[in-house]
Amino acid sequence: MLVVVSIISAILLDRVKFYQEQAEKTTMEATAAAIQAGLHLRMAGYLATDRAQDVVFLVAENPMDWLARKPDSYAGSFDRIGAENVPEGSWYFDPSARSLVYRVRYGRAFGSDSNGKKEVRYRANVQYGQLGDTPGIRGIKVLEFVPVNPYRWDID
Repeated sequence: MLVVVSIISAILLDRVKFYQEQAEKTTMEATAAAIQAGLHLRMAGYLATDRAQDVVFLVAENPMDWLARKPDSYAGSFDRIGAENVPEGSWYFDPSARSLVYRVRYGRAFGSDSNGKKEVRYRANVQYGQLGDTPGIRGIKVLEFVPVNPYRWDID
């Protein structure tokens, strides 16, 4: 009987870890999507007030400032010093790298090119270029909030 209870407990524990990791991934990606929407709203505000030239400055801003309310998991702004004390499962802004960082808490299935760190760094990307086929018409071609380095979170 004890063996059966132990097996069921091990399976249950594995499922709990799976759902914790799935919830963390979903929450991180939902926050990134909200920030992307905030970026587009900020750009729309610039365009509506005839300040399109100021869009380029968005890449230096803290993306959390684009949200109406910062998530509870936002720890603040930290340069390289102090960032190691940010708890796992939290966001922080790195002003020297101009990136928003998420520190992964449950990362059994997480991998990235971030020097072995379990984190995802995001940054605003603004690119200008020719619009359409008409020569001489230039404008914003790309405005996005994207990970700096590729990551994978292979949760089955």
